[in-house]
Amino acid sequence: MDMDYVSEIIESKEVTNFGRYLALLIEEEYAYEIIDQIGKAKNVEEFIDGVWKALRLAKKLESKCAEYSKLVPSNENVKQVLALVEKDQKALKFLSRYLGSLAFTTWNEVERAKIDCEKRRGGEK
Repeated sequence: MDMDYVSEIIESKEVTNFGRYLALLIEEEYAYEIIDQIGKAKNVEEFIDGVWKALRLAKKLESKCAEYSKLVPSNENVKQVLALVEKDQKALKFLSRYLGSLAFTTWNEVERAKIDCEKRRGGEK
């Protein structure tokens, strides 16, 4: 049984970046439905639909705070993550569950960006 995709997904910088963005969605938008859709995707269509919904909130996050733009996945980042799901059904299942899990972990970059945003808001008063 070929499980090379597990290492590829875990070690992927693109997956890590996307997981960090999903954590920001939880932190700022309480977007549990989107994270659940990605984490429970049973096929590529459900997965990409969840990714699309997550990315639809990027501009809203950026308008809340410029610091958040550093956490929004790039075009290339999204392409690389999506390329991983075409491996096979097991890779899709692992990737979707892994991204869903990453969304619920603590990220120093998300915490720092949030603190920086709060400082800027405090300075605007």
